[in-house]
Amino acid sequence: TARSMQYSWGGNVGIQIIKEVADNVAGHGNIVMNHGAAERLGIGSSVCWLGYQEKIAEVYRRLTVLLIPSRSEGLPNVALEAMGYGVPVVATSVGGLPEIVNDGKNGFLAPSEDAEALASKVLCVLDDPLVRRRLGQRAQQEVASRFSLQAKLRALERLYDRVRT
Repeated sequence: TARSMQYSWGGNVGIQIIKEVADNVAGHGNIVMNHGAAERLGIGSSVCWLGYQEKIAEVYRRLTVLLIPSRSEGLPNVALEAMGYGVPVVATSVGGLPEIVNDGKNGFLAPSEDAEALASKVLCVLDDPLVRRRLGQRAQQEVASRFSLQAKLRALERLYDRVRT
């Protein structure tokens, strides 16, 4: 099966990683800049620029790993969504990402701009089905326990209970 990797905001660092590790890349982001970088690196034909997708669940189901090589980030929904589908996340340790990606437990983190470390972690996920399955299952559990509607409702109930007492 073709390996796929989601590319999300990270400029040339992400493209360098893709060049090193991916057979087939499903990606979006700043398409004009990244498409040009992909062409310059000779991997333009390996990159599928999806653009806007109506049926995003189908895209997540096809992913092997989600790569977020961001230089700065909040708490990206794309990471939560992918984790909810059991997709392991490899990301830079910026912004809110370390709050949801626990390095080695439900995904992998690496320093921002460290293409070599990110590529190594992506390869770990791609090359080892057991690691991929374990990370994906734990990612899915993390999202369900902390970010699902049920988890949010329980937290809101606890808050109301504290306010009432």
